[in-house]
Amino acid sequence: MTDRALRAGFWSVLLRSSMRLIAFIRNVVLARLLAPDDFGLFGIALVMLSIVERFSSTGLRGAIIQKKADIGDYLDTAFTIQAFRGACLAAMLWLSAPYAAQFFGEPRATPFIQLLGITVLLRGVRNIGLIYYTRELEVQRQNVHTVVSDIVELLVSIVAAILLRNAWALMIGVLAGNVTSMVVSYVMHPYRPRLSLNLDKARELSRYGRWIFLSHILSFLAYRGDNFIIGKLLGAPALGIYLLAFSISEAATVGISQMMTSVAFPAYSRIQGEQARVQRAFSLAVDLVASLTMPAAVVLWLLAEPITLVVLGDRWLQVAFVLPPLAFAGVIRTLVSNGTTVYKAVGRPDRAFLVSLATVIATYTAIFPLIQLYGLVGVAMAVLFGQLATIPVFLAQMWKILGVDWRSFVRMLMPAGVLGLAVALPVVVMDTFIEHFAIIELGLTLLLVSLSYLAAAVGLWQIKGEGPLRLLHMVAGKRPPRKVAASELSGSTT
Repeated sequence: MTDRALRAGFWSVLLRSSMRLIAFIRNVVLARLLAPDDFGLFGIALVMLSIVERFSSTGLRGAIIQKKADIGDYLDTAFTIQAFRGACLAAMLWLSAPYAAQFFGEPRATPFIQLLGITVLLRGVRNIGLIYYTRELEVQRQNVHTVVSDIVELLVSIVAAILLRNAWALMIGVLAGNVTSMVVSYVMHPYRPRLSLNLDKARELSRYGRWIFLSHILSFLAYRGDNFIIGKLLGAPALGIYLLAFSISEAATVGISQMMTSVAFPAYSRIQGEQARVQRAFSLAVDLVASLTMPAAVVLWLLAEPITLVVLGDRWLQVAFVLPPLAFAGVIRTLVSNGTTVYKAVGRPDRAFLVSLATVIATYTAIFPLIQLYGLVGVAMAVLFGQLATIPVFLAQMWKILGVDWRSFVRMLMPAGVLGLAVALPVVVMDTFIEHFAIIELGLTLLLVSLSYLAAAVGLWQIKGEGPLRLLHMVAGKRPPRKVAASELSGSTT
């Protein structure tokens, strides 16, 4: 299991990093071709899509993955529910689109909302057999259809943007990507689902899935509800700026968590009931996730303005002010997400619900006063405040389920702190000598940041056997340079 999980983790990082890079390239190219208003207009449609998807989530996929027994008898039932849900949501979006667009004061958004309903239908009829790859930790097969669809979306959206120069380029790209994903899912796996509903199986899955459903609602409120508020109060251009800033911060931080979660959930599920093994796996995941996301957030904080001006252009300057709080909020979100994955895997999704509830309460307590005071930046500050307020609840649940206290958790984060300081040093030094960052200066600074990060990572591995090189050496079957005590690996005080 350890070998399979490590290989899966390696492939997950490799493949999903490629996906994030593709998405980043697409956003940068489209930002150069389109205006904030175009992104915001399409963003309103995405908000409506998120609402109907999250408020109708079944949680069946998580329920199937979490099962230790054979899942063959559950797949057709889950596929039938999934397809029926997709058809209903597509119809709902089509009918409600004019009223939703009127609510946001943007009638131009109507056709975008209607056509996005097709994507829900396409996802609903995607081959559910791919879930076997997830359960067996065959990440390279699991993600092929996503990588292919991302490449298609990248190429189609860029060509459409060059030809059309408006928000329809985003819409056409998304539709092309979803059609490709659906087709490739049937090419990738031989399972052929059929429409068949077993009510007993459906009820069994729903007992676990209801907590996932509730968590998804809270997840929307915590991570997509701010888009709804911005679209309503600040308008489409502000929403476009915020969405681009969020996508950059998410690629650098939350994307890492999603890479790990795709592997961690089935791996944790396989060893549920063996607390010591789950502790060790959790400690490894925290080390790796924090060692990648914390330095990325530091770089986005210190270089937000030059990155925005050089990469995106002058009209996106506001992105630089929104990026820092969103980046650090993303770091906390990745760490908390790793913990809530443990809760779900050991059969306690209700604990994940409590953590999400704390995030929502804190975020919405702060968001309205802060948006009045600081506008778009105030929203980002509220998101960061919501994540900070989640930490005590998260740690309390982690102590109850895994026996990991806050001291052990802080010790797990020490390598990330060292790496954060390592990447900050060359940025501070370069900033004292460079008055204006152009593409050459920015490239040189990022090169020095990378070298400093690598040097610190090697030092952490040689001295402590920790940090990002830990995964590569474990995949290669190598042990740490010195014997690391079991208590250090597990992060437990016991």
